Amino acid sequence: MRPVARFFWNIPTSGPSRYLFPILWMLVIFILSSIPGDRYPRVDIPNADKGMHALLYLPVGWLFARATAGEWWRQRWIGLVIAVVAGCVFGATDEIHQIWTPHRECSMADWVVDCAAVGVGALLWWASEVTILRAKSA
Repeated sequence: MRPVARFFWNIPTSGPSRYLFPILWMLVIFILSSIPGDRYPRVDIPNADKGMHALLYLPVGWLFARATAGEWWRQRWIGLVIAVVAGCVFGATDEIHQIWTPHRECSMADWVVDCAAVGVGALLWWASEVTILRAKSA
């Protein structure tokens, strides 16, 4: 396994440290959304910001799903639901935060994309986990 892949697969999955990477990634998003909108390069592609939202929030779903998988509940799907809800709540707070950022706006469409990306990220983590578990049991 390549060193970068090994690093990401060895992220702690137990104890409080499992939430470190989701929190760090959310901090990156918060910092990026604090930058005034006129400081970003102008892109003439319609709805290009939606693609950026999807790229930024997909890892939120993956990392939260991975973090919540080791919790006390028996069914893993409960962890997925909690991961998606947590990601969507963060997306809402980030959109509200942008009300006070110059040249940025709070957009329901952006939040919907955030939630969809979080859901896809969580499902991708689950699919990879199922694939790994099946490979180990074979």
